[in-house]
Amino acid sequence: MKILQVIPRFNPKHGGELNVAVNLSRYMVKRGHQVTLLTTDWDIDLEYLEKVRRDGVEVILFKAYANLCLFIPSPSMSKWLDRNIKDYDIAHLNGARSYQNNLIRKYARKHGVPYVMQAHGSIMRIVERKRIKQLYDWVWGYKVYRDASKFIALSQSEVEAHKSMGIKESEVLILPNGVDLSEFKDLPVRGEFRKKYGIKDSEKIVLYLGRLHKSKDIDLLINAFADLSKKQENVKLLLVGPDERYAHILEKLVEDLNIKEKTIFTGSVVGREKLSAFIDADVFVNPTFYGFPITFVESCICGLPIITTNKGDRLEWMNGKVGYVVDPDKEKLGNAILEILKDERIKEEFSKNAEKISQEEFNWEKISKELELIYLKTKSKDNIG
Repeated sequence: MKILQVIPRFNPKHGGELNVAVNLSRYMVKRGHQVTLLTTDWDIDLEYLEKVRRDGVEVILFKAYANLCLFIPSPSMSKWLDRNIKDYDIAHLNGARSYQNNLIRKYARKHGVPYVMQAHGSIMRIVERKRIKQLYDWVWGYKVYRDASKFIALSQSEVEAHKSMGIKESEVLILPNGVDLSEFKDLPVRGEFRKKYGIKDSEKIVLYLGRLHKSKDIDLLINAFADLSKKQENVKLLLVGPDERYAHILEKLVEDLNIKEKTIFTGSVVGREKLSAFIDADVFVNPTFYGFPITFVESCICGLPIITTNKGDRLEWMNGKVGYVVDPDKEKLGNAILEILKDERIKEEFSKNAEKISQEEFNWEKISKELELIYLKTKSKDNIG
């Protein structure tokens, strides 16, 4: 098959969508398919781009003229699609709302090419820019959704989110995120991350790893940590990830709660250093998430228990198996963290379960086979053409 992957921006620091699109593309190439990834040059990571191209994925960049709340116009893509989309068997859209999705719909209809959409947790109008998302849906979105042949969701809760947007459940298929297991064969030894940040072996580490963004409810974690640190000695909170205009608010909260000496902001970390953070931590806490964070799978591979709340999306395989899902309450969140920090038996059980499930369910080789079946079964809608 000739597969067209489409994503508005090409820089892994902006979230997990690109990681998923790239890895699915890599593994479809390994399975003998030809994959072209269309994107823009907005905030491009050229080093990452060359790495992806070396793996056999063709990446074509189009000039971005603006970034309007992540609506990134690239009009030169229009001519390319009109000339070339007919040569592809299927298009795969990443993200629910984008300028690029509108172009794909237009030329897919014109040339009779089916497309699938993978929203990566963004189908619902929640968290931020709700009115802008609603406006997009009224003008373009519902048309893009209507003409999609299939939708790929990350979990049953995301299937329900699609249904709430008027999409038939029969058109939504579940495909989890995964990781390249070969990248985890040589994990860092315990202590590398601790040494870099001056954390003692006797100190417990509560880890948050992800974007520092208001939607993540990191303030809830900080408040919970402030309380539990009064009950648990020798504990540190690590807030690891790129700042999205929110770190100054979190730093002020840390100072107000008198836990500055127990809290470390590291900024963004990648590669081996990120794995070192998982290896050295005692529990990974992500208070609120939407979609299927790659960090959850990475945490599992490193044998690190996970705690989250039920405020955002749900992943059915988590609660009571690899960690806890609690109400978004600082006391309940703090108690769940304390239980893992204090009870080695529980921590060890979660750790073993996490390693097992990551190996069996969340590897790209298995997931790419499932995606191939989705592509093969996908047909153009009757109204395309």
